[in-house]
Formats: sequence, C-alpha cells, structure tokens
Amino acid sequence: MPDIIQVGGSGLRGEYHWMTNGHFELGDLLERCPQVVVSQVPLDLGQLSDESIFENEMAPGRVFALVNFPHFQLHEGEGNPLVKLFWEQIAWIQPESFICDGGDFLTFVSREKDIFESVVQTLRQPTSDS
Repeated sequence: MPDIIQVGGSGLRGEYHWMTNGHFELGDLLERCPQVVVSQVPLDLGQLSDESIFENEMAPGRVFALVNFPHFQLHEGEGNPLVKLFWEQIAWIQPESFICDGGDFLTFVSREKDIFESVVQTLRQPTSDS
C-alpha cells in the first residue's frame, strides 16, 4: 500500500496541518480514529447557506458546504478557487479539526498536531484486510 501522505498531499497552513488521501474513505477514518469526531465544546457555526459560494460573500455566521463539491482537492492549492474559499472559511470558524470525504479524496485538517500525527500514524498501520 502506498504511503498515505503520498496518495494526495499534506502540508501546514498557519496552525493547521492537513492531508488529502485517495486511498481511504470517511468510514476508514472514523473506524480507525474515532477521537477525531469527539467535540469538547459545542460551537455555534451560524446558518448553512444554500446560496452559491461563487456569487455570495462569505462572512461569519454563513457557512458554505464545500463538501457538496465531490472533486474538492485541498492539495491543489489556492490556484483552485474552492481551496482559497475553504481556507477563508476555516480562518473564521477556527475548528479544531475538519473532515471531508469528497469522493476522490479524504481530507483531514487539524490545528492539533498530536491528533493529526495520531491519524497519520494510525492510517499508516496495516489492517487485517490489507
């Protein structure tokens, strides 16, 4: 099996560690790393906007569902308009972690280095069905 970081990409943007991976799906992450979905503090993220992210300005209190774009690929960098909008939204929501299964790539972002490294190490370990 290829290294998980090699199948997509990874990096650091500000305080956020991120990775995309085309080998794993959301179910794999949740089964093997359930700690990534445990929230310590409830957050008021605002209202989910059903408007076009390209025709309306993002602002705190208006959350755009970027997961509705099945080919969202964070490793493409800010040359991709969705990636630029993603990082803008992350900057004002400031989540501990973000998970997205966009169909082609699983995306995991966390500002907690220990959680991020734990996910990377856990996904690198072979499973009984590999």
